[in-house]
Order: sequence, then C-alpha cells, then structure tokens
Amino acid sequence: IMGIVVQNPAWLLTAAEVAVLLSISESALAALRRAGGVPEPVRLGHEVRWRAAEIRDWIRAGTPPASVWRWKQDGR
Repeated sequence: IMGIVVQNPAWLLTAAEVAVLLSISESALAALRRAGGVPEPVRLGHEVRWRAAEIRDWIRAGTPPASVWRWKQDGR
C-alpha cells in the first residue's frame, strides 16, 4: 500500500476502489464511514467518491480516525 502511485491527484475513487486499497469489503468501508473511521468523501450528486491523493496520504499516515485527520494537499 505504501507504493500507491496516484497519476492524477484529482482522481476520485469509488467505495469499491477504496475498499480494495484497504483490503476490506465495501460493507466494512461503509461501517468505517458511519463510525468516522475514514476521511469524508466528496459528493457528486448522488455519487460518493474519495480523492485518490487524500486516501493515499491517509493510508501513509497510518489511517487515523477522521476526527483527527487533516489532509494537506501537498502530501506532507
């Protein structure tokens, strides 16, 4: 997972893609989301997506709870 390469930081990931990155099921991701365990997604109408670069950085930071996670878009 540390080798995640995001070609375009603006890319958005689906719940299925985030679940794969975390090696969990989509239902486990939904439970984590309800519990505040993952960064807030972006809403596009009825669609829910996560910023690929933010998920990459969040994983690199050790997957802290969303309540303490503050994404710095430069990745540092």
